[in-house]
Amino acid sequence: MERLEAIITELEGGDISLERAQQLHTEGERILKALEDEFDLGEGKIIERSENHN
Repeated sequence: MERLEAIITELEGGDISLERAQQLHTEGERILKALEDEFDLGEGKIIERSENHN
């Protein structure tokens, strides 16, 4: 997550070349894909499951 935040900060700074922006975008996509796979997010939705104790 820290790396994603650093990527976003750098991209939002706006003082980077197009090539660097593309590199950061590609890296960010790889990180997001790895997180989706790790947490099995599917369509980007997290469903909270709770037990009913009644």
